[in-house]
Parts: sequence; structure tokens; C-alpha cells
Amino acid sequence: MPLRVLLVTDALLPPARGNGTTVARWIEGLERRGVHVEVVEPDCEPRRAHDFDLVHGYHAERCGPWCVELAARFGIPSIVSLGGTDLWSLEDGSDRLGRGALARCDLVTGAVASFGPVRHVSAAEPRISTSSSS
Repeated sequence: MPLRVLLVTDALLPPARGNGTTVARWIEGLERRGVHVEVVEPDCEPRRAHDFDLVHGYHAERCGPWCVELAARFGIPSIVSLGGTDLWSLEDGSDRLGRGALARCDLVTGAVASFGPVRHVSAAEPRISTSSSS
């Protein structure tokens, strides 16, 4: 059975923003890899509440709180990905909702270059690499 991700985002709504392009690419890349993705807007209920393996919120302040709440309710992990405005508001301290979501989620990510080639990682392979050399 493929991985099932509930993606909480408002980035696909008009007006079009750069975040919408990022989220659309994520959806396309995940689906190309066999992942089932369902999108829900913040504060909206998904159609099939318990059919997901994880909840992923794109944008800590706008979507993180709902992502974390849904994940807690369904008993599944939550991932919150930071957008550019998240970084600014976390820096100046104005983002209290996003900061709370980051404290309660299971994993925090940021946008990276893109979905490159499919790479399979074995359980024995380290998940964190360092650039330091001994």
C-alpha cells in the first residue's frame, strides 16, 4: 500500500504565490513516487479522516496549527515545512502560532532544491550527513 499523506496548505488558493508553485511541485514529485496525496485547507476536515499515514503542513503560521491538531486527533505523525515568511516572523518573534506548531510537531523541514532523482535509503544508511572531516 502506498504512503498516504494529508497535506495542509493554503498555498494553492488564489492569488498565486511562490509557495503554490513549491507545493504543486511537492505533490507532483510525491505522486510520481507512488505516494497518495490529499490536500486540505487550514480548518477544513479531510474527506477520509483516518486514511492517512502522516499529516504535512506547508507554512508554520498559517497551516502548522491545523496540521498538528489533525495529526494528534488521528494518532499519526506531523511534519511542518517552513516557508520564507515563516523564517522572517520566527526571527522577529511575531509568529506565535507557528512557533507553537513547531514545538508540537514530529518533524520540521524547509524547502530544498527540488525532487531530484529517486533515491532509496536503507535503514542502515545514516540520515544526517556532516561536512566535517577528521
